[in-house]
Amino acid sequence: MTKAMELGAAGEQSYENPEGQTVKFHFRGLHDLNVIHDKLEHGAELIYWENLNWDEAAIRDWVTSKENLGIFQPIMPSKGPNYLSREIMEILDRLHSDSDPA
Repeated sequence: MTKAMELGAAGEQSYENPEGQTVKFHFRGLHDLNVIHDKLEHGAELIYWENLNWDEAAIRDWVTSKENLGIFQPIMPSKGPNYLSREIMEILDRLHSDSDPA
């Protein structure tokens, strides 16, 4: 847990977005922490949960169809503030203008 807390705290940052607003990320703590027993690679089991008392109907209801899995949902734009970094956007603008053949 100590390492997870250190990593979270190390991820705190502050920067200015393209509108000149300050964006701050503050680590508040962990929501959950699990052991990953397998080597972290494709097919590794990240979470395990067991319930021995479910019938087939309950299992079918519990399983999420492919079209409803989070990975297949469209990316929805944030309704909040602009989290882009002004510095990064300026670098990208310079790179784009330097490579512009016009």
